[in-house]
Amino acid sequence: MIRRGTISTIDNIKMKARVTFPDLGSGVSSELPIAENLFSLKVNDTVVVAFWGNNLSDAVIIAKVRG
Repeated sequence: MIRRGTISTIDNIKMKARVTFPDLGSGVSSELPIAENLFSLKVNDTVVVAFWGNNLSDAVIIAKVRG
């Protein structure tokens, strides 16, 4: 499953972030890994998250939505 969300907290050293999903009633993920090709993410950036499970922790941030 692929979802769009907003970065709510970020740790650029550990390359992990929490993401808020407005379509899930503003549900917030656990810390998710950030794909190695992404740089300069910050709080409030819109991102694309790929999930391989049925919860908000089995996922990775794969892209930043620009614009």
